[in-house]
Amino acid sequence: MCGIAAIIKVTSGAGPVSRSELETMAVALEGRGPDACGIWLDDAAGIGIVNRRLSTQDSRPEANQPLWSHDGRAVVVLNGEIYNHRELRKELEALGCVFKTMNDAEVLANAYRVWGRSCLSRLGGQFAFVAYDLDSRCVLVARDCMGICPLYYAVHAGQIIVASTVQAILDLGRVPRTVDHQAVTDFFIQDSVGWGRTFFESISNLRAGYDLSFAVGEEPRLERFYELGEGYFTPDTVRTEADWVESIREMLHTAVSRCMLGDKEVGVYLSGGIDSISVLAILKHMFPDLSIQTFSAGYADVLTGEAIGEVDFARKMALHYGTTHHEVIVTPEQIAASVGSHDLPPSSVIDCVISHLAAKAAGAGVNVALSGEGSDEMFFGYDHYMAAVATLTPGFAHLGEKYYLRGEYAKGLDPKTAVLEDLFLGGGANIDWDRNRTGVFGPGAQKTLPVRSYVEHLHREVTQAAPSAELDKQLIYIDYAQKVPDNLLRRAEGPSMGNGVEMRFPFLWDDLIRELYRMPMATRIGDGSTKYILRKVMAGLLPAEALARPKSPFGLPAARRMHFKGSGLDFKKPALKHFFNKNFGVMSAAVMEGSYLREELFNRDFVSGLVRAQAECETCSFNNFLWKVWNFSAWYERWITN
Repeated sequence: MCGIAAIIKVTSGAGPVSRSELETMAVALEGRGPDACGIWLDDAAGIGIVNRRLSTQDSRPEANQPLWSHDGRAVVVLNGEIYNHRELRKELEALGCVFKTMNDAEVLANAYRVWGRSCLSRLGGQFAFVAYDLDSRCVLVARDCMGICPLYYAVHAGQIIVASTVQAILDLGRVPRTVDHQAVTDFFIQDSVGWGRTFFESISNLRAGYDLSFAVGEEPRLERFYELGEGYFTPDTVRTEADWVESIREMLHTAVSRCMLGDKEVGVYLSGGIDSISVLAILKHMFPDLSIQTFSAGYADVLTGEAIGEVDFARKMALHYGTTHHEVIVTPEQIAASVGSHDLPPSSVIDCVISHLAAKAAGAGVNVALSGEGSDEMFFGYDHYMAAVATLTPGFAHLGEKYYLRGEYAKGLDPKTAVLEDLFLGGGANIDWDRNRTGVFGPGAQKTLPVRSYVEHLHREVTQAAPSAELDKQLIYIDYAQKVPDNLLRRAEGPSMGNGVEMRFPFLWDDLIRELYRMPMATRIGDGSTKYILRKVMAGLLPAEALARPKSPFGLPAARRMHFKGSGLDFKKPALKHFFNKNFGVMSAAVMEGSYLREELFNRDFVSGLVRAQAECETCSFNNFLWKVWNFSAWYERWITN
């Protein structure tokens, strides 16, 4: 992946594009692309583009971006990977295109020149790009359908400013830094800022699967470039379970092989869960002689420094598959030092952990890392998915014997009249806070829309496209539309790329996702165990103890010993139980006295109660809401006050 940016005129009265501003954005993106920098500016047209390159496809200097179509009339800057670029290259060569490099960005430039915006329907992979056709003066800005590659934009003073990071836009010193209260409230309720928002009213987040298409000097048009349609969610009931297992196994192998394309050494971020172990197992099965480096992370206990997490099991799996294994034990001091270091506040400590994991990988010469992220949603790895199905689908009521709605999900709920939005707002969302905000949020947040309204909209997108879509597909779509790109991937891709390590996600290969959307719910659920089908797929490739291992949320050992009663997931103790107690002075000053308080976003009594509990060892614990408030306070001082 890379870092990209652009400044483009969108009104006739806009001033000239400044080269010095493009250079400023290039500096801000340097961590994402340490290998080369390219800037192209057309003063007369009113467009300038930037690329900071991490050279994963054809590392020769002539493959540095921006790259051009064969006739020199279309130019592109690309962040990410076009996995089917070799197939597209053959198509384009048959149409007369001649290539100078083996880079996928050159394929994209020619694809845009030949097919225009319709090229989007042909692209497979993870990408964000800006393309420009000199003859038509048309621009195309797009983000892949899973939202793996980030892309932000702001319209200001007659220009649209586009960049891979919010910081690259802010460093220009041009756009207003007014806090978006809706975005902040959403973030604290559901751990993600979706719906095209960032923490700044003036900066938007291009939604996954959308594009901006326009002619220079004209207003950008925001459109969705892939259509859902009834067929997208229609269950394929002809295939047997065995057929599905064989098909998914084959597609997972293809997905992993796609992620191996390029010039850089590929490693694996290895946790103790079945997802990342499956990626490693497939990789080793396909390339048995390949020397593989793996990287795992744990948490150091605040009081003793003892390593807490799944590093022991990850080490065991690395030994089983014969990898060169590396471990990172993130200390409380490193976590405290990360506060305020992001251009958007983190939702958990995982951002910090991945940053250190990526630094370890880069130090070992690995600049591409495969991850198991994205599997939990499509393979039903969450107990609350099962509980929702048990509650809302009579034919699966028996699942309620094992999976039940806990805490705020079950509060005041009548299963006989419940609808999806009553018990599911997406992974990580707190329904109780969304229903009754006054106890948690202050006057500044009281006029914001509830998270439920967004979920209702996403739910309508599915049911309008496919009225007969089964419940499993509705749940998956809601999380894939918001939680995955704007929470899980943001906390992974950004910190990793900031250290020059590109993450690739075999489970998020678009062809695989389309295939899995058509799996019947009964097949997906199987005997009622989580990730039933994935375990069937990986039988014979994984050790029995890995196949049987229950899901363990990556952040779990930081805050809790157990996931929930009876889950089988437990650790010796929560590693960060005393974290706020040990950092009480700096934390309480930031939370109780920070300048962010003028926004009046939080109920002060609620927040002060969280702070007071950290003052004594007997009552302290790691509270993720408090972690987010502390980070928000530090973020506010850096980006708003200063």
